[in-house]
Amino acid sequence: MRVLERLREVPGRISERQFALLALDHWYESEEVWRLAGCAPGPGPLERLAQAAPWYRAHLAAG
Repeated sequence: MRVLERLREVPGRISERQFALLALDHWYESEEVWRLAGCAPGPGPLERLAQAAPWYRAHLAAG
């Protein structure tokens, strides 16, 4: 990846690890977290997207 080459050329600004956390998908097993929290994870973000759209539109318009 060209971006990784550039990161190596300018060390100290952002590490490859930090870039990977930002730019790459990361999936984690979360069943234990939800069990310890004592609540259900819910239906997920896509199920609630239509309901949340007005808030996002207002937030973006205000910026």
